[in-house]
Amino acid sequence: PIYKIDFGNKKFSIKVGPYLGYALSGKREYDIIGDQHITENYPIGGKNGIRPFDMGINFGEGIEYKSFSVVLQYSLGLTDVYFREPNEYTMKDKVFSLSLEYKFKRNNK
Repeated sequence: PIYKIDFGNKKFSIKVGPYLGYALSGKREYDIIGDQHITENYPIGGKNGIRPFDMGINFGEGIEYKSFSVVLQYSLGLTDVYFREPNEYTMKDKVFSLSLEYKFKRNNK
């Protein structure tokens, strides 16, 4: 977190930072008017495929209570992850996530 506010046993945090990603697979699903459902697999790398590396920036906020945290985060991709010829459009990752975290206590001896 870049900023944390304590409210007794609760802590509110604001988070900002970079992310790096690596694609393991790619798939697109969509519906066309007339009840036609299409699923396409994208190859990783090569012509007309998904670029394996992605990077961007995360924005989030969270609240901690004892050993538990709830974090809401938005990830904004900065890399065009779809490689194709000709260069028709861009494809960037945009993700909202909600996580529940538990922090284990360490026994320092």
